[in-house]
Amino acid sequence: GHALQAPAVRLVTGDGRSHVQLAKRQYDVIISEPSNPWMAGVAALFTREFFEAARSRLKPGGLICQWAHTYEISDSDLRSIAATFASVFPEGTMWLVGDGDLLLIGTTGDDIVSRLTHMRERVGVGSVPALLGEMGIPQDAAPFVLLSHFAGGPSELESYGQGAVLQADDRMALEFSAPAAMYARTVNQNVATITALSAGGELPPVVSSVLEVADARPWTVRGTVALQAAAYGIAYESFRRATALDDRNVAALRGASDAAAGANRLDDAQQWLAARAAGDPRNVPVRVELSRLLTIRGDSERAIAVVTDAIRMEPENPVPREQLASFLGDLGDASRLAPVADGLAAITPERDETRYYQ
Repeated sequence: GHALQAPAVRLVTGDGRSHVQLAKRQYDVIISEPSNPWMAGVAALFTREFFEAARSRLKPGGLICQWAHTYEISDSDLRSIAATFASVFPEGTMWLVGDGDLLLIGTTGDDIVSRLTHMRERVGVGSVPALLGEMGIPQDAAPFVLLSHFAGGPSELESYGQGAVLQADDRMALEFSAPAAMYARTVNQNVATITALSAGGELPPVVSSVLEVADARPWTVRGTVALQAAAYGIAYESFRRATALDDRNVAALRGASDAAAGANRLDDAQQWLAARAAGDPRNVPVRVELSRLLTIRGDSERAIAVVTDAIRMEPENPVPREQLASFLGDLGDASRLAPVADGLAAITPERDETRYYQ
């Protein structure tokens, strides 16, 4: 929206820490998203002194959002970042977004968790609906999608960082320890640790309430947004939650397969789809998606058998026939495609897909 041309915007090109330390003005919000701490000099943006400087520049009740990463970082280093943040912002929260990003959001106020209760109203204010819409988040699903990333409040943040080393300007160990973990592949371990911590705690009522009543649709929206961001792990988990609530949800079934490919979990997805197909003899959407997944994996004959079974179940449904036609078309198998295209023409002659396959 041409934000940099807005009259109220001032772009300052310079050292962010120096600006925070030396500026005289106060801010409602400070967002710190530096480079990874393994880069020279960046660890100075994760120290107690930096957070203290940021706090001094926040208005009463102001917010700070500090980014950290869960990938290629050791358990002790990530806990150290959290502990250092909590030492200055004890009213802090943790949010897991994407497949490798941790947001620490704190306040100069007394109770940050109570602010979450206003989420439902604020997603409909001003330009927020349009901004969320650009990411594919409809307004009615926005509170769920946003709050579902909550990973812990002040007590969980304190527990996670308990006993960890505090980063300080005169003891900036992170600058030296962070590069050693660049190839450690710890993303799953760190995310699992934080997730387990939040699962063992007590969620704020507003978070638990949206999670408890969510049906397949908001979980599908969450998965779609994550898939667009190439956050395949969160996308797969979201789509699987959606299909657990409605295993005939076509968008969730397809999304789960696409996310499984990105998350390297095709075996798991195939086993689940096969189990659902065996457990529900009339579930056509599951069989269509299983056929599609088998096609992706190169199991041609089984893919044809599964979708042919779906066609027998619902002969007037064009979707299974289109899946078979798509597969045969990709194979260049005109002799087997012709009768499938004729079958589509017999039941849905007006569809663009029918004309395409013919």
